[in-house]
Amino acid sequence: MSMKSTQLTEFLYRNAELLDQERFDDWLAQCAENFHYRITTFSDELGRQMDWMDKDKAGMTQVLTNANKHERYTGRLRRHLSMPRIDVEPGGQGLHVSTALATYHTEVNGVTSLYAIGSYIDEIREIDGRFALASRVVQLDTRRLAFGPHVPL
Repeated sequence: MSMKSTQLTEFLYRNAELLDQERFDDWLAQCAENFHYRITTFSDELGRQMDWMDKDKAGMTQVLTNANKHERYTGRLRRHLSMPRIDVEPGGQGLHVSTALATYHTEVNGVTSLYAIGSYIDEIREIDGRFALASRVVQLDTRRLAFGPHVPL
């Protein structure tokens, strides 16, 4: 694995860790100014994709600023990433990264359950010598989620 691949993998793991710790300002700082976030899944019943969330950086900032103003689940989410596949975009402008995702929910009483599985499909740019998340599509396999966390998956 090249040094750049190792740095990119560490960036992805750190990104997930910031979400796990609900350090949303730090997570947003890792996002490019033109950042775009979507949650989507395929509905067999409808025979098409469903978009559950579609926000730019300003929209995500508002969502995260208001997250604790909503009635929320108790406990915490933990994101587990594996198998990042890295492709250089045509023209070398950035990186396309697909990473398997499993999100677990642990209640305050210590009971843990699988919350959702899917993939992160990320576009990552190198800006001023550091990686920045330009876009993230959370492509879920799970279509029935428990009470919403009001935070990014």
